[in-house]
Amino acid sequence: MRMTAMQTTAAPSKAMRVVSIGRLVAPVVYGGLCLTAACSGLCPAAPAPRPRPHRLGRWSTTALHARGAGISTPGGVAAPTLPSNEYTADFSPTSASKRDWASAYVSNLPEEDYAPEIEGVVPPELKGTLFRNGPGRIERGGEAYSHIFDGDGMVTAYTIDDGKIRVKNRYVRTDEYEKEEAAGTILYRNTFGTQPKGGWTRNLFNVLQKNVANTNIIYWGGRLLTLWEAAQPYRLDPSTLNTMGLDTLDGRLQPGMPFTTGIKAVDKLAVGVVGDPLTAHPKVDEPASADLDPLDAERGRRLVSFGYRAKPDIGSLVSGKGVFASELTVYEFDEEFRTAATQVVEIDGFAFVHDFVVTQHYLIWFQNPTDFEPALYVAGEKNPAQLITYDEHRPTKVHVVPRDPTDPTRTRRVLELPPCFVFHHARGFEEVADPDGQPGREIITVDSVVLVRFPEFGKTLNFNHMPLPLPRPDPVPFSHSPTLVATQTR
Repeated sequence: MRMTAMQTTAAPSKAMRVVSIGRLVAPVVYGGLCLTAACSGLCPAAPAPRPRPHRLGRWSTTALHARGAGISTPGGVAAPTLPSNEYTADFSPTSASKRDWASAYVSNLPEEDYAPEIEGVVPPELKGTLFRNGPGRIERGGEAYSHIFDGDGMVTAYTIDDGKIRVKNRYVRTDEYEKEEAAGTILYRNTFGTQPKGGWTRNLFNVLQKNVANTNIIYWGGRLLTLWEAAQPYRLDPSTLNTMGLDTLDGRLQPGMPFTTGIKAVDKLAVGVVGDPLTAHPKVDEPASADLDPLDAERGRRLVSFGYRAKPDIGSLVSGKGVFASELTVYEFDEEFRTAATQVVEIDGFAFVHDFVVTQHYLIWFQNPTDFEPALYVAGEKNPAQLITYDEHRPTKVHVVPRDPTDPTRTRRVLELPPCFVFHHARGFEEVADPDGQPGREIITVDSVVLVRFPEFGKTLNFNHMPLPLPRPDPVPFSHSPTLVATQTR
């Protein structure tokens, strides 16, 4: 089964190169973070009434160069083990690498519509629009945001047709963005530290956060949606990128923050405060062939998503697992955005889950050994990411949940790993093997990017004010794509 997910990029640059990816191509943007081979957002050229994601099938990178970051891996050559000197960029005072990286930490205020200069030739058979989303504005009223992740979402469309490329970018005009734009100052609290001036006297008991709509963008069921995991998506017009408003998916998502009282009737009375969020990293589950498996043929293509909510829980507090338990609501949508399946997954303790893994029969979440203490947040002193603590003495838990909770042949399992922090996953898949004479044993393999601990979000990283040359980062805290093999005997 093929899983596809979209990534984010920084603001566009007018200098473009076309990089070969198998028999197709994808634009690479210099002047910020590089867009390399993430092609899952490619769909037929707007303004088609019902664009569908372009199917790339099986592709391999014949030559991938991200020169802005000082990284080059020729086709057919294995990538060096990380950390590696081969991935060290030149950050000398005259370095183009430093200028490229620094540009990702500068607001891209203009909204433009232009044809960029192209090096090379775009194959005429390649047609479609590639949508990308990321933080575009990271200051307001002369005040820098505390972290780039608090930046206002800006969507860029790369429309490819007849060997030409057209680039258009627009800000996602959320309600909060429009009000701050009119006021010319920061009015709302953000996840990673940005908040209105005035300290606790200004922010006491103000627990509402700004929907920055900056993390991802998807096209599914006729809707172009920008995603931010702590709230509901915003819908855009795929032709103009104009913001159409908050999308509750026909009333299935209640507007509000990622919290629940645990009592549905009470939650309904707190619209705007208590809500149903949607993850920024849904997965497209697309069967390789309907002829191979009856289950795949029955399901067809699906968008699999979930929403995370924290729930005050006395049991978790008494057992030393923090103030909150966690609730994950799973949604599986068909190609018309109708709900094909749903279930609620309860997890003991606080679970900081940003991404997940989807296989044919399972949903997998990594529960990092973190806690969230809300007192200073409610008091207006700090924001959520600044109040997450990491406990290196607790294991990282892996929750393996059957997609069909009524399937008697598969049960939910909780596995334990040495303490680590898992933020994103590359892929996951199932195998039925017969190792060591154990017939019917099921193997699930997950490739993930793993940190040895939770990163610190209390400091602002600004490349414009870093000393030159930049010091090399300590390589110890990073581990590249370890593989977890979980087994279950059926």
